[in-house]
Amino acid sequence: MSKTSRWHLEEEQNLLCDDKRCQAFEQAFKDGYECQDELYSNYINNVYKLTGVKIDRTEAVWDCTTFDIHFDLACDPYKHGV
Repeated sequence: MSKTSRWHLEEEQNLLCDDKRCQAFEQAFKDGYECQDELYSNYINNVYKLTGVKIDRTEAVWDCTTFDIHFDLACDPYKHGV
C-alpha cells in the first residue's frame, strides 16, 4: 500500500472514530435535504456547532461521502431487510 493510500485510510478511520463529526453528519442527514449542497451546508453548520471548528465545502464533501459509503457498507441487508 502506498504512503498516500495509508494516509487516506488513516484519515478515514480518524473521521469515522470522531463522535462529534458522526453526530454532525447524522443530524444533517436527519434534517433532510433537497440536494447534496444542502446536506454539505447543514453538515458544515453542525460541525461548527458541535466542535467550534470551521470546515470548508471540500472537507464537507469528503466527510459526507465517507460517512455515506461507510453507512451503506455497515448496513446488513439480512438483518435490516432490503
